[in-house]
Amino acid sequence: MDNEPLYIARYRIAMALVITGLFTILILLLSLNIYSKRWIAPIYELRLQLQRTHVDNLYQPIPVESDGELNLLQQDLVKTLRRLHRSFQELKDHAEQTEDDLRLAFDEMEMQNISIRNARDAAISTSQAKSAFLANISHELRTPLNSIDGFINLLARHGELNPEQDLYVQTIRKSSAHLLALVNDVLDFSKIEAGKLVLDRHEFDLYDTIYDVVDMLSPVSAEKGLRMAVLFYNDVPMRINGDALRLKQVLTNIVGNAIKFTDSGDVVVRVSLDDHRDNYLMISVQDSGKGISLADQKMLFQSFSQGDPSITRQYGGTGWGSSSPSN
Repeated sequence: MDNEPLYIARYRIAMALVITGLFTILILLLSLNIYSKRWIAPIYELRLQLQRTHVDNLYQPIPVESDGELNLLQQDLVKTLRRLHRSFQELKDHAEQTEDDLRLAFDEMEMQNISIRNARDAAISTSQAKSAFLANISHELRTPLNSIDGFINLLARHGELNPEQDLYVQTIRKSSAHLLALVNDVLDFSKIEAGKLVLDRHEFDLYDTIYDVVDMLSPVSAEKGLRMAVLFYNDVPMRINGDALRLKQVLTNIVGNAIKFTDSGDVVVRVSLDDHRDNYLMISVQDSGKGISLADQKMLFQSFSQGDPSITRQYGGTGWGSSSPSN
């Protein structure tokens, strides 16, 4: 049998397959070329354009030729960049406005600091002048007070006084000594302002100290028709360690207030041991005055304030900040 026609047929089939494969590859290459021009190239250009994008060119359009969905994507991307540009401009304007506001605030703070420094310097100068004035005036007051105290002592020793006159002279002597001690204490006013005032600790007679204050204020109480009494409990020690002058100052202020704001009745000073704490004294002043309401009690220890301002016209005084007794 002759196989040549069979071989020729096989060659023709193989040739057809090869030609078909080459044609298919050619079509595929053409399709890839078209796909790359339509999709890959624009995406690559968009990528390069995004890499070149910065703050100054956010609002510029993207020069990329595209169509279809890719064109819509490009438009959305441009819109997004423009929104970012507007947001950035708003943020920049807000930052500039904030910076201007901070600059103005710093300028105002600097002006306030200058005003505060000037006020502080003026206050220091005024305080120094006040301290110098108090020191000078207290020095000038000591001379006549010493003379008064000396003549009172001479009168008490050499004067032929009856018991009532002697009581008056002793009260004047105690009041003069107390006033002299207060004037001498003004010389330490600078220590008080500097917060360096040190309480004295010495042994003194508590009984005599309490009665010195009561005796000094008893004429004022007698003028108003008030009864004054001192309840000194038996278990209270007669002699203690402390600052007698400061105790007199505080007690004089409180008892003076009690007398001032009591129109009738009595004023009682009680001296006892503290029931709640060991080695503590309890000194209380009770009067029959009208008292202070709970609302006004909050202002008791504020400088230059009174519970009822109307009482200033009736009783005088300016509050705890003043040198005179007050409510």
